[in-house]
Order: sequence, then C-alpha cells, then structure tokens
Amino acid sequence: RMFMRIVLFAILIFLSSCAKSQTQLFGIVYGASTPPVASLKKIVCDGNSLTFGANYSAGSDSSYPKKLQVLLPTTTVINDGTNGATIQDMIDQYDANILPKYSSDPDTMSILVAWEVNNFVYFIGYPLDTVKARLQRYCLRGQSDGFRVVVGTPVHFGFAGNNPAGNDSAYYNRQIDTINTWLRSNYTDFADKLVDFASDVRLNDYNNTTFRDGDKIHFIGPGYTLVAAAVRTKIDEL
Repeated sequence: RMFMRIVLFAILIFLSSCAKSQTQLFGIVYGASTPPVASLKKIVCDGNSLTFGANYSAGSDSSYPKKLQVLLPTTTVINDGTNGATIQDMIDQYDANILPKYSSDPDTMSILVAWEVNNFVYFIGYPLDTVKARLQRYCLRGQSDGFRVVVGTPVHFGFAGNNPAGNDSAYYNRQIDTINTWLRSNYTDFADKLVDFASDVRLNDYNNTTFRDGDKIHFIGPGYTLVAAAVRTKIDEL
C-alpha cells in the first residue's frame, strides 16, 4: 500500500511539472498549449496599376485583389493599388494609406502585399541598389508596424523605343531579371514571403495574350486570376 502511494505521488509530481512545458504522455498533451494563430486575416494589397487592375478590357473589375477576395470570402481584402505608382510613392503615402488599415485586433493577422518595382525602374531608372533600398525600406516599415509582408517579383514589360528612363525594353528587362535574382536570395531579410510571379512564364511573357494585355504591360482577367492564386498560396503559408 505504501508503494502505491509513492507511485501515485510521483505521477502527480510529474504531471505538475508538465504544466510548465508542453509534454505528451500516452498520446495526451499536458501543460501549456501553443498560442493560438490569428483566426482572421486582413490583406492590404499595395502597388501600381498591376495591383489596381488596369487593362484595356475590364479595368479594376479584373484586379487581383478582387479575385483574391473571391478566393478568400471570409477575409478582408483591400486594393490600395494606384495607377502609375512607384515604390517611392508607396513610401511617401504609407502613413496616410497603409498604416491606418493595420488591425490591432489580436485575432486578426494584418498582411501587406507589396508589388512594385516595375514602375520605379521604368519611369525613373535609378541605380539598382537604390531600387533595392527603397523596396527594403517599404517592407521593413510594414514589418515594424506589425504587418506580415508578402513581396512580389516584377515581371517583364514590352514597349517600343525607350522608356522615360532612356532604356529600351531589352535593357529594362535585364534590370528586372537582376532585381529578381536578388529578391529570390534576399527577401527573407525584409519580408515574410515571396510571390515569384516572374518565374511563371505565363505571367512573365508579355507576348502571351491569353494572360497579358495588348499593351504588353498589364494583364487581362485570366492573368489576374493567376496572380490572385499565387498570392493566395503564400497567404495560406503565413
């Protein structure tokens, strides 16, 4: 009888110690549980006309944020894309346009999708180190404010002559490729996930009129559908 008391006492001490750490006994988990993951998501999509949804056939009705909302019907998806916006514009407008959309609700994960490099290189043509620094600055600001940040790779553009920065499309797209190589290797320094749009030839080939618009810059409905699906995959991984 004394032996049984000792055994029972030892078991009680063991289970008590499990209260300080998660321990599994005979398939049952005792002790502290893992903190719950936020049950809700709020997604803010920031970027240029590729986020806004510009094309010659359907306008913003074909935007990837709108299609992402269909894929995630219980999630709040906000389209903050602006035609012609550059990453510098996004930095300048962050306090007014993005920060107020962060949710302080502990049950809501606020996610910021940043997809803009194309316009900064197309219109301004700064040295690539400057482009990288601007993108890092924007994404790190989002992270510091509590957003989970998803960054997207820029895609190839097709255009005749030179862009406003003075470069032809071949040179421009080589710049985009260089940025994407850097992004793939370094995005974890300033973002949580990378959506590699450029790795999907259907999206990156501006001559593919099944997905790209005739202007060889924007997408049409099926292209934005692919974009939304790619973003949704990374959202689900957060």
